[in-house]
Amino acid sequence: MTIRIRELEFRIGNFGLPRQVTCRISTFVLPSLLLLLISSALTPVFADTLLLEGGVPGVGCTSVTVTSGSAAFSCPASPLSGVLTSTAMGNLSKGVFGGSTTVSGVSFTTGGSTSVEVFVTYNFLPIPGVTNGTAQFDLSAPGTISCVGCPESGESTALFFVGSGESIGGALGPATEVALTNGSNNLVVTTQVGNGITQLVFQFDFGAACAGGPSYTGPACTSSVDFLDPISITGASVFDANGNLVPGASLLSQSGFNPNAVTPVPTPEPSGVVLLVTGLLVLSGIAKAKVITT
Repeated sequence: MTIRIRELEFRIGNFGLPRQVTCRISTFVLPSLLLLLISSALTPVFADTLLLEGGVPGVGCTSVTVTSGSAAFSCPASPLSGVLTSTAMGNLSKGVFGGSTTVSGVSFTTGGSTSVEVFVTYNFLPIPGVTNGTAQFDLSAPGTISCVGCPESGESTALFFVGSGESIGGALGPATEVALTNGSNNLVVTTQVGNGITQLVFQFDFGAACAGGPSYTGPACTSSVDFLDPISITGASVFDANGNLVPGASLLSQSGFNPNAVTPVPTPEPSGVVLLVTGLLVLSGIAKAKVITT
């Protein structure tokens, strides 16, 4: 089980809007926490998980969590002037996810920022014929990152993280955290296979911010990040302990997601093919008859 406490903070010029998570453990709650951790360690959690959250600092927005199927999140509420929105979506069964966030028209006195986070965990069933090795997952993440009046008056960020023991390859790697770029992003995530089992854990963080303050005199700002295209898991490969590709290795998650499943292209029925050929022959005969008549 992994516990991660992180801090996301925008600081631009004379304006800072922190968004943080603080954890305090007293002597009173320590025994209960230890008992919870021990019981969690003894009871493995195998469910796939999709968690969507975000919003404007100081504004409560209900996060959304599912262990199968799809989910959506939207947090347009804001006590500040202007437009500050956070939207996210995902579908565990299809391997597609996305998020967007926008800040525009905020007051120069206050400024503003908003963010959205997409957390994904896939737990895969034992892979037949493979004990130890690695698995590689291909992801496509197209999106747009825009910030008018930046970097002086704002910031737009799009970050991608992977879980413990994983690494990001491709053009942006090797790393465990990368900044996505405007346009197409092709990612390759390598995970470890142990006792035939592997897990894919990743996270997208999208943030938009515009500066402000009592003495702020910078230009007007509009900041946006849009990765709702969506982000997709496009395939996966399995390699044995010697680094050899395992052809046809089966990868199926607890919620039923198969990263190598391809939607079949409909095959025309025989009757349809016969009608098509007949129509072409008729048209060809008509064309020849006109030539002969002429």
